[in-house]
Amino acid sequence: MPYEIFARTTARKGAPPTINIAANGRLGLNKAAAELLHKEAIGFALLLWDADARKIAVRPIKKKDPRAFTVTFSKGRMSAGISAKSFCDYIGVDYSQTRGYQAKWNDNESALEIDLGRAEFANGRQKPEAQKRSARAA
Repeated sequence: MPYEIFARTTARKGAPPTINIAANGRLGLNKAAAELLHKEAIGFALLLWDADARKIAVRPIKKKDPRAFTVTFSKGRMSAGISAKSFCDYIGVDYSQTRGYQAKWNDNESALEIDLGRAEFANGRQKPEAQKRSARAA
């Protein structure tokens, strides 16, 4: 039987910014998210955690900071990644499976943020230390 050519029904106009939390604790940014970060900074970002809202924010910065994580861009800036295992452990998110989240730019925070919503946390909830720190900050 000869091959049949599949006729594409829709044209892809570009995916929205997305951040994946990979099974190794790495944050993976798609092209749209990588472009937003690269526009704002060169190669460093601060990772922020809002325990009450269950949101993560990636704030790009221009200068090296002892709290900053290195952002690694792929060739042509088609994607980017941040080794964030220590951060994922700190907030207690379950990263045993790769999960993707739609991201949006927050002008007030100058950061790309994702809402973890119903994401799984280790042992069914976020770490008590992260909850306590959040309560003290309020």
